[in-house]
Amino acid sequence: MKKILPILTVVFVSFFVFLFQNRLNSIITPITGNYQIKQSQMEFSHAAVNLPEFYPFFEEVTRTESAGIDELVGLFAPDNFEFKIIQQPPNHPEYVSEQVDSLTEFSLAKSETSTGLLAHNYLAGKYFSNLEIDDLLITISADKTISIYQINEISSYQALQPDNPYSNYKDTENPNQLLSSTALFKEIYRDSQTLVLQTCIAQDGQPSWGRLFIKAVLVENTNLSSLLSQITNN
Repeated sequence: MKKILPILTVVFVSFFVFLFQNRLNSIITPITGNYQIKQSQMEFSHAAVNLPEFYPFFEEVTRTESAGIDELVGLFAPDNFEFKIIQQPPNHPEYVSEQVDSLTEFSLAKSETSTGLLAHNYLAGKYFSNLEIDDLLITISADKTISIYQINEISSYQALQPDNPYSNYKDTENPNQLLSSTALFKEIYRDSQTLVLQTCIAQDGQPSWGRLFIKAVLVENTNLSSLLSQITNN
């Protein structure tokens, strides 16, 4: 028995050394979906958010490492759609993303202290027409702040020169009103703490016949960082 014990000790030690070396030589694959949602919805003063729909998207977009801490990274429209948000390159306010699942934040709108989100009408913008007055829109920032907006105005304008970004515009509800591109910009983006979704209107065989604007007013701001432990078991 005394002779067997040293042999067993050597065997066990060798086995654990083998396991340890294998673990060191292995490349781990991090687990990124290991959470359970504790509650079905989250109550705010102006809305109740369906967490099984909202939280997976919220977790995905706030994991973006390249975004600045206060940059918008996602838009969630309950019962309608969810899209990532990307930024325009510096000095290119005309840029609109060609990615199917993305919106582009309009840099010039920030000068008016409002928020503009752009999309082509053959990509994410085609879903804007599903929205109605009083619908909610939720923006998500990289620092996990969410802002809840409520749609209060939907307007459309005909571009007299559809392919010219400096075209004059005619209000489709008031055809006698003619606005320059600058006047239209001021009209749409002048209100602070306002969210605007903008896309083109296709009509009469012209894909850029007009412009659709969906305006929403801010009703609530909150940071979810302190609430995450209540929402999931992460």
